[in-house]
Amino acid sequence: MGDPVLNRIRMVSLRVRNKSKAEEWYTKKLGLQVLWRNESTIGLQAKESWGTVVVLVEAADPLRFEQETVIHFTASNIHEAYEKVKASSTAYVEQIQTSGSTAMFCYHDHSGPPTMIWSELNPIDRSEDIANLISRFVPILA
Repeated sequence: MGDPVLNRIRMVSLRVRNKSKAEEWYTKKLGLQVLWRNESTIGLQAKESWGTVVVLVEAADPLRFEQETVIHFTASNIHEAYEKVKASSTAYVEQIQTSGSTAMFCYHDHSGPPTMIWSELNPIDRSEDIANLISRFVPILA
């Protein structure tokens, strides 16, 4: 079967009704730290530098809010992962996007929400690049 292409769940995007209230709850009640905050997303993480990042995305239409989680994986070779996903029966694969030394792509399979695959990264060191790339996909996530 070969070596697996994906090696960890790096981030999870949560669609929320109100980013500010969600941020307050996750930071004050659960003790997560803010990695970035911009107009479209907020990145949170436990103090562990290689822990999973929680990305808060405000729902585009709070009246039609449906909770949906988007999983973000990492791959040791982003280009190999891209080619394998593209060659599969996946419905739609976005082109690889880059910001600084961080790369990622998004795909939609037939089962539901989009999935994102990232190059290996330390979210504390690359938080600005991550925020920039995720902001490009907010219409998909919101």
